[in-house]
Amino acid sequence: FLKSLETTSKELVISERPTTDEIFLFLNIAQDRRLYDVYLQGKSVNETIETIKNNYDTLFGLVNTVLITPAAITEGALTGCGYKIPYPNNFIHYIRSETNITRTGDIYPTNNSWVTNNLLTYDQFENNITSLFNKPILREPGIVFEKNNLTLLTDSYTTINTLGVNLTYLRKPLYLSTENSNTTTTVCELAIKDHTLIVDMAFELWLTKYKFRLKGNTDNRDKREKEQPNQSE
Repeated sequence: FLKSLETTSKELVISERPTTDEIFLFLNIAQDRRLYDVYLQGKSVNETIETIKNNYDTLFGLVNTVLITPAAITEGALTGCGYKIPYPNNFIHYIRSETNITRTGDIYPTNNSWVTNNLLTYDQFENNITSLFNKPILREPGIVFEKNNLTLLTDSYTTINTLGVNLTYLRKPLYLSTENSNTTTTVCELAIKDHTLIVDMAFELWLTKYKFRLKGNTDNRDKREKEQPNQSE
């Protein structure tokens, strides 16, 4: 970052040298922008998932897997067949999930088995809700995204066991800082090939802000000069 600053203008190094906190602020903004712009811009959820999988060598450090106990929905149309799965605090994007289930009856019976959840559209989800007049058969639970949680849908033959749901997701990268902690790191967690691009983007963001501030100062000075009375009058 500072090398880019020196290359652009040695005067800036002296007069406008950013603080360490400012540098890390822009590095973190650039890191997040790089992640979203390159890896999370699919036209659909499935397309974004495929992008994440195809770039696993770059993103593997951000892939988390966690066991979650889903909460049964006890009100409304999803009572008895719907469950809420809260997003982890560092959740960015869904990759896949499996549920440990037992199925009774003659249709696809199974006991204490892990099955992959099906990612459903909202129309598919609505059409597969068990009700008095609708008895769908879901060999695997379905799942959709809500604002604050994932919603899991089962049929009347399925019971979710105590192991719950195994959720694999892309997490937020730790913030770049001068020290390592539970929330910060001294080394960018994206692939090395992204590091230079992130630094370049961070510098461009800082430079844009500097130019904007400089223009604002110039405009204010010109305005004050125009408002001052002519001394020759």
